[in-house]
Amino acid sequence: MATPTGRLSRRESQARTREQLLGSAAVVFGERGYECASIEEIARHAGVTTGAIYSNFAGKGDLFLALFDRQVEARVRELTDPPALSARHWMNFLSEEPQLYPLFLEFCVHAARRPELQARLAASFARYRAAVAALVEAAARKRRAALEAGAADRMAAAIVALGNGVAVERLADPDAVPDDLYGWALQLLLDGFDRSARATSGTKP
Repeated sequence: MATPTGRLSRRESQARTREQLLGSAAVVFGERGYECASIEEIARHAGVTTGAIYSNFAGKGDLFLALFDRQVEARVRELTDPPALSARHWMNFLSEEPQLYPLFLEFCVHAARRPELQARLAASFARYRAAVAALVEAAARKRRAALEAGAADRMAAAIVALGNGVAVERLADPDAVPDDLYGWALQLLLDGFDRSARATSGTKP
């Protein structure tokens, strides 16, 4: 809360600065890419000193991962049933924020050579896959289909991998990837999984 004089408390001020830094980082990373963006440039864009960045984040990698976590949270909120709607959200994201997926790929390569960053990136991926797995389990319960142990997790990994594959293909050759491709492929994948689950549990369609 603000102080009685109307001035921001220390916590509020720090939270506002953090939001300002995240906003500036999103712009600079998007324009410059991860490797070429610098802490100094992000600080200038935000109108603060580099010390303000290091007071809120451990470094450039930590700042990027904070942004990535926000994207994960946004994608989790978009997970819905039926899956075609989730697929549409993903394709809209790729169209509306075309600079972000290449940035993500760049950071993946960067993090792969740095165990501490790779571990944090993997944790973010795990949160997203867990949300997808929960959706798969909910769909199975609705259809009264029993899942083998670990099946929902494996299916979640396949769904995420499919979305990333579509994104890479779209990046390389946009004309080869129509907007409905991911939804179409995802539905085929889920239909096959549903038939397999029903056969295992002995449930009729």
